[in-house]
Amino acid sequence: MKVSAAITIVILMFLGMAIALPNLHHVRFGMDEFWPLSMGNATDVLPLSTNLTQIQRLRWADKCVQFRNKCSMAEHCCSLRCLKRVHRCIT
Repeated sequence: MKVSAAITIVILMFLGMAIALPNLHHVRFGMDEFWPLSMGNATDVLPLSTNLTQIQRLRWADKCVQFRNKCSMAEHCCSLRCLKRVHRCIT
């Protein structure tokens, strides 16, 4: 009786770990495409451009994109922060 109870407990522990562990690394809020954030230096942001005129900066400010959208310059993002590796806007 004790052996079967111990085996049942061990099996339930392994099943619980198999269910729980894959969910530990899941990134919430639809940010799965940001997987490089777990690597080092992945959160480096692009610097502001130095070769834009004031008129160009104002145009980009009018049509800036929001969080998680693609960007190629920091000015494309409303927050003025674009990730270097994944080229996405962050807050």
